Amino acid sequence: MKKLIILSFFLMLLRISNAQTLSVTEQNFLKNIETNMPSTIELLKQTVNINSGTYNVQGVKKVGAIYGKAFSDLGFTVEWIKLPDSLKRAGHLVAYKKAASRQTTHPGQRRIRQEKLLAMLGKL
Repeated sequence: MKKLIILSFFLMLLRISNAQTLSVTEQNFLKNIETNMPSTIELLKQTVNINSGTYNVQGVKKVGAIYGKAFSDLGFTVEWIKLPDSLKRAGHLVAYKKAASRQTTHPGQRRIRQEKLLAMLGKL
């Protein structure tokens, strides 16, 4: 049993010593998360304290307006999709962002314009 404990400890140390370090990009990503965490928590507190149940149309619209502004501030195009009043639902917040397009040429083919689109889905 003692040998098993010593072997386990040795293997654990070996695993830790070979742990991969984060790249500069990953370190910057984590630093950005840590920097913005207080404002993110405040945004979450602000929105969870709004009564925005499915049938509370005004509450859902209020939460949608808050997140719409947040996405707009990040450079997203924001749209509110209205639903008919007969459905008794607030509607949908849609936020999207198109990446810069670029031209690519494949051997033997014409130039192709590529665009990337980032879309976020969620439930308010």
